[in-house]
Amino acid sequence: MDQVQQEKIKFEITGMTCGGCASKITSSLQKDPRISSAVIDFATATGIVFGTAVETDVAKIVENLGYGYRSSSAQKVGANSIKDLSRIDKKRGLNPGWVAAFILAVPVMTLAMGPWHIESSALIQGVLTTLFLIGPASSFFIRAIKQITHGYVTMDVLVAVGMLSAWVLSWFMFFHGSEHLYFESAVMIGFFVLSGKALEDWARQKSIGDVDKLVKLRPQSAFKVVPSCAPIEVPVAELKIGDTIYLRPGDMLALDGLVIEGAVGFDESIISGESNPVVRGPGDEVPAGAINASAIGILLRVSKIGSDTTIERIIQMVEDARLSKPPIQKIADQVSRIFVPVVIFLSIGTTVWWLFIEGHAFYEAIMTGLSVLVVACPCALGLATPVAWVAGLGRAARSGILVRSYEALEVLKSANAVVFDKTGTLTYGKPQVFRVVNSLGVEIRKLDQATEEELFALRCGLSALAHSSHPHARALASWLKPQLQTLDLPATKLLKDVPGQGVECETTGIDRLKIKYGRLNFVTTSASAELISKLSIDNPTVAISVDGQAKIVFELSDALKEDAINSLKELLSRGKDVYIASGDKAGVVTRLLGALPLAPISSQYAKGTNQIKYKAEMTPVDKKQLVESLRQSGSVVAFFGDGINDAPALAVADIGIAVGSGADVAASNAGLVIQTNRAQTFLDAIELSARITRIIKENFFWAFFYNIAAIPVAMLGLLNPMWASAAMAMSSLSVVLNALRLRR
Repeated sequence: MDQVQQEKIKFEITGMTCGGCASKITSSLQKDPRISSAVIDFATATGIVFGTAVETDVAKIVENLGYGYRSSSAQKVGANSIKDLSRIDKKRGLNPGWVAAFILAVPVMTLAMGPWHIESSALIQGVLTTLFLIGPASSFFIRAIKQITHGYVTMDVLVAVGMLSAWVLSWFMFFHGSEHLYFESAVMIGFFVLSGKALEDWARQKSIGDVDKLVKLRPQSAFKVVPSCAPIEVPVAELKIGDTIYLRPGDMLALDGLVIEGAVGFDESIISGESNPVVRGPGDEVPAGAINASAIGILLRVSKIGSDTTIERIIQMVEDARLSKPPIQKIADQVSRIFVPVVIFLSIGTTVWWLFIEGHAFYEAIMTGLSVLVVACPCALGLATPVAWVAGLGRAARSGILVRSYEALEVLKSANAVVFDKTGTLTYGKPQVFRVVNSLGVEIRKLDQATEEELFALRCGLSALAHSSHPHARALASWLKPQLQTLDLPATKLLKDVPGQGVECETTGIDRLKIKYGRLNFVTTSASAELISKLSIDNPTVAISVDGQAKIVFELSDALKEDAINSLKELLSRGKDVYIASGDKAGVVTRLLGALPLAPISSQYAKGTNQIKYKAEMTPVDKKQLVESLRQSGSVVAFFGDGINDAPALAVADIGIAVGSGADVAASNAGLVIQTNRAQTFLDAIELSARITRIIKENFFWAFFYNIAAIPVAMLGLLNPMWASAAMAMSSLSVVLNALRLRR
């Protein structure tokens, strides 16, 4: 039987006022047999549904509960289409509903609390309050009625009951000639809640701004290069792998691409957090989202499209992480479900106590009960965790750190053993020229030290390098081009390319010279013993020969990231056990990391020696076994790696961190992905994990503490309904503003 393909439906929700709203929408959606799973994110007012239901079915369920539904997208799982993250409505200027509430609320407050006496003041207050309830505040009543008819209650019910009770009591007292009127309480309950929600929306939008920036700035078109025609602008969806595109100065790359020719600097800050332009040359891959920071355009060949592009994978990972609920949020959700019924019970109980036990006047008992009803804030409880989580994800994304789940941050914060793969993690993972020697083994530190014969060989070699795409060839070309740019290069033609050995070319002038580039034993059969003795056995060597005579030999080596040494020292100073697990030879490791206190890993994997332990020539299985051994000894292990060979160790570590663009297999086994090439980002990730978890717990504590403290105060009659509603609004705003500290 063919399996029915599931749909992924994304949408936005308006009208949610607390975590209870999100919980009710989630449970209602999941009751539908056509929906396999549903997640509602209160912090960003968005939802995602998987199943066979169509979008109109989902919209009907949401709207029947009293909430607004707005489509974001509906797409098949795995489709290569451009996806939106979360499109929070960003209306410019003041909200018309809030303006109307302000216009009606201020006169009521002025008449009720001012020192003056105006004839018919009570009637004017009553009329304005009635207009307020049927106008700006009507949404509370509409949602409350729908909620009650569906058998559940949220903060909307508390606010609606509070406003209606004060309004009914005031008209009752008015017609009985009493001066104890509470129209201002009815108005200000609604006004403070509306004001608080407006401020919350602004602050919440700020908190997700860093993540939303990825979506907002993503280009929707690109300039496609077609034969015999100027580049034409086409929608991104029409491009396919292999197409050639032209990126103008200042434009953002819409899809991942390979540089065809030339070299320019790219601003990749939106992807990796790197503030300085990154120079990319022929064959280099440039991620979607990079901006051409040079004054010239450049041609690229599309290498990835749709959901496979770098920026789309980042957006998807952040979206998935947003839907990951911290354990403390699950507690908040459970509390929110029973919170409103408990508050209603306490409000009724307080009214009865004040009226029949304490013997207070009827209006005093009612007002005290209303204060209990209004001061309670399930909204703060519902917002406390998700808004801090979303703000933290945005801050992490801006720093080039992508988080898969909250659990990953919790573990990273607690990690006491940190294991690094070397290549591509602590180093750039690309070969660079380390040393140059001539045919006698004499080192050439600068090209002006080279003889005319050696310079000619270098010019021929640079010409021959154009026929090879090997990483070693690109490394030599990058080193030679700036130094030989004022000299003419002899033209060469390719004779043969021998995989794993090198290339053989021939000059096209009158004197047809054989030029070889590659392994020393490939380019010549007569290398001197003196030359061979001067070469390192740890580093790869590449030679250039002219007519069978080796003229120049290059030693290549990976380069350590500039801040790697200081970052490793900082980890040691924080009491972490630091390990280097490398597939390279021991000599390479000790040469690169010689500025650090190094010690070989003992068979017991000794800890606490204030030295960086290392082991060379490790296989993927060796790395995996090292991580397993550390865990068995009681350590919480964080493993940093960048390639397929690191995938086994990433999978068994307590927390795996894929570094750089990384291989897909490595990233899929990692809890975090670090996009930047700065080693300092390792420390940033650890510090950010501690900050995010701390602020989440702070928010939860203060939201919970507020309700525990505020409800008894209201029950004692120390708060009137108006100030109770103000306190409720401020409690929600306070947790949002606290979360905004993560953006700094």
